[in-house]
Amino acid sequence: MRKQAKSGDPALRREVEELERLLEHVEAGRSLDDWEGELPPELEPLTTKPLVALENGPRGTDLKLEAELAELPPDEAAAFREGLSALDEVVGRLFSALDLISFFTAAENETRAWTLRRGRTALEAAATIHSDIARGFIRCEVVRWDDLVEAGSKARPTRSRTATS
Repeated sequence: MRKQAKSGDPALRREVEELERLLEHVEAGRSLDDWEGELPPELEPLTTKPLVALENGPRGTDLKLEAELAELPPDEAAAFREGLSALDEVVGRLFSALDLISFFTAAENETRAWTLRRGRTALEAAATIHSDIARGFIRCEVVRWDDLVEAGSKARPTRSRTATS
């Protein structure tokens, strides 16, 4: 980056200056969590990533039991579980730690689940599906899953909410 910045590109020079300050910060023994600037996305340091710890065994997730339950029909497996399956619980914790939500698209022959960061707009959700959809985006209809189930179909009136609820 230093060599590239010598070309005179002002944006590159600013980026190198910011990286130099970041390097000084880290070399001084300070955490990246204390960094007040914005971290370049290409760095993606692990120390700033959320941490989810899993424990296998009697106090944590019993993977042997989960493997045995996976071989049973879903209704029988549910009778042995107290709540969610280990996989569902882990995925839920990961989504929470990463601040993600799922949204669904449905057509006549296909329903798909998509992942999006909480708080993003409907336009950003459209871009997750395909950039062309975002370019031609006009509107979306948002229906909470439990409202849809309660109503029985989309044809009946439902309460709609924002894409981030």
